[in-house]
Amino acid sequence: YHILNETAGKIWDLSDGEHSVEEIAEEICKEYDASVDAVKDDVLSTIEGLNKVGVITWSE
Repeated sequence: YHILNETAGKIWDLSDGEHSVEEIAEEICKEYDASVDAVKDDVLSTIEGLNKVGVITWSE
């Protein structure tokens, strides 16, 4: 099994195939004092990590 921190858990919840990486970053920014540009790479990295371990897949 996998353990996620709070932010990764939010990214996981929003990775439902209906939200883009940018939209997920925007949602994360609402909770933290950071710009979308600053958060977007971390969101993408988290999603790629979740994909790598096979718990999510990319959608078109």
